[in-house]
Formats: sequence, C-alpha cells, structure tokens
Amino acid sequence: MRRPPNEVERLARLRELEILDTAPEEAFDQIVSIASQICEAPAAFISLLDTEREWFKARLGTDLTSIDRTLSLCSEMVLSDSPLIINDLSQDPRFSNNPLVINAPNMRFYAGVPLITNDKLVLGALCILDKIPRQLSISQLQALQALARQVVLQIELRHKLLKVQSTIDSLGESERRFRVIADASPVLLWISDQAGNRTFFNTAWREFTGLSREDSLADSWEAALHPDDREVYHQRWHAAALQGARFQREFRLRHSSGTYRWVLEQAMPLFSSTGRLEAYVSSCVDLSSRNTDELQYQNNEARFRAISEAAPLGIFVTDSDGNYIYTNNQFQNISGQSSEESFGSGWLRAIPLEDRERVASSWYAATKTATPFEETHRYQRHDGGIAWCTVKAATINSTDTVSGWVGTVDDITERREVNEELIAAKRAAETATHAKSQFLANMSHEIRTPLTAIIGFAESLRDDTKHTPEQFHTLDIILSNSKHLLNVINEILDLSKID
Repeated sequence: MRRPPNEVERLARLRELEILDTAPEEAFDQIVSIASQICEAPAAFISLLDTEREWFKARLGTDLTSIDRTLSLCSEMVLSDSPLIINDLSQDPRFSNNPLVINAPNMRFYAGVPLITNDKLVLGALCILDKIPRQLSISQLQALQALARQVVLQIELRHKLLKVQSTIDSLGESERRFRVIADASPVLLWISDQAGNRTFFNTAWREFTGLSREDSLADSWEAALHPDDREVYHQRWHAAALQGARFQREFRLRHSSGTYRWVLEQAMPLFSSTGRLEAYVSSCVDLSSRNTDELQYQNNEARFRAISEAAPLGIFVTDSDGNYIYTNNQFQNISGQSSEESFGSGWLRAIPLEDRERVASSWYAATKTATPFEETHRYQRHDGGIAWCTVKAATINSTDTVSGWVGTVDDITERREVNEELIAAKRAAETATHAKSQFLANMSHEIRTPLTAIIGFAESLRDDTKHTPEQFHTLDIILSNSKHLLNVINEILDLSKID
C-alpha cells in the first residue's frame, strides 16, 4: 500500500482536528445525503484515512463504520489533490481484485473528491459508490467538489468550536478565581440585581458587618443600613436602576463592633450584549481609609482587562464622544490594526470604502442619541484579508450622562462562507434534478410516438384473417412487447412529472 510523502504531517493534522471516532453529526449526515441525491448514487461516504484504516464520519447506504486501509478505494486519494473517478472498478487493474468489487456489495462505480485543508493536506475523501458501471456529469462533479469543501470547513469549524468551548470552560475557572480574589480583597464587594437585591458578598463584607451570607442575601442586608439613610438610599438606587446608570452614594453602615461608619458605595451596571441591564457590581470603602479608592479602581481595571483578553470576541471601549480608547487582542486580530491605529476614529480606516460611510453614519447617530449600536460589515486587514463581523455596542452610563461605550466584534466570516456554499450546492442539486426530469420527459415522448404507430399497424394486421397461424403468433408477440414497452415509457414519463 502506497503512502504519500507527507503522511506524518497528514496524520498529525487529522489527530489535531479531533474528528476521528466521534459520534454522527447532522451537518455531515446532510452533506452525504445531498451528495447521494445530486449524483443519484445509492451509497455516499465522508471517509478519513487513519494509519491503518479508513473511518467513515458520515455514511449512507451501508452499516460499515470503517474498513482496513488496504481495502480502501479512497487510499489512492491521499496521493494527489485531484478527484478520482472510476467508471467500472472491475476493469481497473488497481481495484479489479478488491474484495469490495468481487464480493458483496459488488461495487462497480466510484467517484471521490479529496478533503484538502488550507495547508494542502488530504484528510480523506467525499465519495459516492454505485453497483453498476456509469459516468459522472460535469455539474455533478462540481457539486461534489463544492460539498467536499463544505466538509473541510465543517471539520475546521467544529475544531474551532471545541476551542471556544475550552475557552468557556476557562472562563468558568476565571469565575472561580474571581470569587477567590474577591474574598481575598480588603474592599467590600457585592453583586446586586437591578432591584437592589444582593446575590453575592465577599468575605470583607461579612467581616465588616458581622452578617452571615444568609443574612446578607436579597434585601436582608438592609438590617446593617442606618435607619435614617434607608429611604434616600432606596430612592437613589431605583432612580439609577431605571436609567441603567452608575450608582454612587455615601451612607452609614453598621460595623461588626455595633458602631456605624460612613462608607462610599460605587456600583457599575452590567449590560447584556443587547443592552439590557442585568446586574450591578458594587464596591464599598470605609471612608476612614479613603486611600483604598485607588486600589479598588486598579483592581477593577485589571479584572476587566483580564476578562477582555480571555474573551473569544473582539472588545472595544470608547470615551463619551465615541472615540476608541481601548481594544483587546481579538479585536486587533480581526481588524488587523494595533491599538494605537484604532484609537480615536482610526478604526474606520480598517473598514472598506464600500461600507465605511454607512457604518460611520450609523455610529455617529448612535453616539448622539445614546441608543444601542449594531451593524454587520467588513474589516480589511493590511494583508488584504476580509473579515465579516457583527458589531454591537452599548452605553456606559455614569449618573445622568454617558461616560463611554463598550462593544463587541463577532467574526462571522466562516459562517457566511458555509451558508453560501450550502446554498450553491442546493442550487446545483435543483439544476441537476430539473435537467434529469427534462431528459426523461423528452426521451419518453420521442420513443412513445413511433411506438404508438407500431402498435396501431400491428393491430390492423391482426384484424386481417388471411394470415397463417405463425404470422398471427408473430403479430401477438409484437403487440405484447410493444404494449409492455409503452407501459414502461409511460411510467418513466410519470416519474419525470413527479420529480
């Protein structure tokens, strides 16, 4: 069995993609189904060539999940990057003695298109099989090649999604670390919903107030709030929450010693990607030690940057006028700009001229009206690469004014390419089906017309009583076979009408 010169690299790439021995997936099953319909073949496979076996990620027309590589019809595919079409396997010396040809399922026709990655490595093939010798049309081959590209995109997209899931798991670990860090902080920290009900307290809060976690949740914490400050506190809090604004207030909080101390609470709103207020994150400092303010600010800034750099989305922050003042690494990867290049309005230079005016106008309108911003447009990097992205931004509110904007950039390039390829494959399938139906209809018509005349002449001759018994027998055979053939033609014509 011959192996390609890059076999080591090819197998390493196959294992890196983490696709072997995985469960069936709808996206791949749909592709083999489309391939079978387009090529009118009873069997179709997405095969991946491992060291000693050919494993089927998706299959149609067989219960086999893998076969020995020495029996693989696709083994020749990894030796080149071209389609392999064999009209009659029994006549090809490479495969005429293959057990799959001389024994069940007695395959005769094979067509395969290699699955080639961006780094020019052949992972396997998208192939179809038939039990009769036949040919493949140009349009069918082109559709098969388009579907093969979709298979590779799906495999690579699946791998990227696995990485995203790993990132999500890492963010879960980040949440655990945040709680550890929060509990290690000397600053009082808590998280509230928009109604002011507390959902999280750190250790510093519990040590300062002497309240347990249960005595602090929801509105129970208000037992530590000075009675004279409660009404004003509630009024200011609900006013801020209605506007989704930053909350800041000095009030008296009961210390675990039983005395009341003046403290300063600063609460920042947290918004969803759609701009909906979800929660407030609050810090509270004992005003007897005001020098902790700067430390808290630095901690918040560091936490935001850590979360931002771990996020799979591009993230940017602007000042109150909409000028960029921060971008994370993912934003820089998508746009091809450094932080300094994107600052101010420099980010617009990464947008192609065809989109720039529309996006700039929409951004200007959003910043002037303090309304959520959402646009889908392209970024053009310095190397000429294009990235399609969905960009969303929401305001950062400070008291009654907008202090800035925070936004996300989601790279949807691969999703658009996958959708476009699937649409093209569907159109090709519809075109092929229409051509087949037209051919069957034309063929049926052209054969039925002379056949009807033959039947008419034969029936006229049969009505003549002057023939010998042998001549009558011959006429009966002509009439019987002609009517049978006419029935077959009519059934073909009915089939074309159904399609």
